[in-house]
Amino acid sequence: MREFAIPVPPLPEQEKISDFLDSRVNEIDKIISETKASIENYKEYKQSVITEAVTKGLDKNVPMKDSGIEWIGSIPFNWEIKRIKYVLSESGERTQTGEEEPLSMSQKFGLIPTKEMDIVPNMASSFSNCKIVHKNDLVFNKLKAHLGVFAKSNYNGLVSPDYAVYQPKGNDDIRFLEFVFKTPQYISQFIKYSKGVAQGLTRLYTEEFFSIFIALPSVEEQPKITEYLDNKCIEIDNLISEKEKLITNLEEYKKSLIYEYVTGKKVIE
Repeated sequence: MREFAIPVPPLPEQEKISDFLDSRVNEIDKIISETKASIENYKEYKQSVITEAVTKGLDKNVPMKDSGIEWIGSIPFNWEIKRIKYVLSESGERTQTGEEEPLSMSQKFGLIPTKEMDIVPNMASSFSNCKIVHKNDLVFNKLKAHLGVFAKSNYNGLVSPDYAVYQPKGNDDIRFLEFVFKTPQYISQFIKYSKGVAQGLTRLYTEEFFSIFIALPSVEEQPKITEYLDNKCIEIDNLISEKEKLITNLEEYKKSLIYEYVTGKKVIE
């Protein structure tokens, strides 16, 4: 470090630059902090919209009834309460060749081809024991029940043996179920029924998962709720994306501002 050469202005000018940058950087940091808080508010709003729609429906005037399940509470009068085992079945299909497209779970994008992950994990030396996934299957990372890591598959491929693959027994909308299983109420149940020594080392096994109750609207109403939520989530995600871009731009501006004044590229009048 002692060997580095740096340009040094006179002390009064150093103090002037420092005071100027402290003031400007504080202004930028305040905007960044407010923007981050706004993003969190949007995320909370998004979750509340999802929870309200998948637990109460879209019609605010529909009569409600007691579900009989304390943690579920009241539900629309025409909704049903079922155990998940009557809604889904687990697929035990395994690959024969290991040549199918490897898929991985992304909390941001859902189930996607492993090659499209931001950070591509080390590929297994063999896919011989992996599970087959078909389009419209519901895939669940059993090790991340506490995060509600469920996703409808838009691909045919294969996943880790640590994942569970479920298929609808009837005509229930898989995307609707995905929304439901990501709500705080259901995640709390997944945590309750998971087995293991500590969070991150627990698993939600199918037997326990299937024992949990779920409130379901008719199969005609489910896709309407799903369509509403897909559109609403896109709208909110776009607002969040704009805020994130603003933060990125402000961070870059702050760096360039500091660089220009401490290297003499710009001077304070």
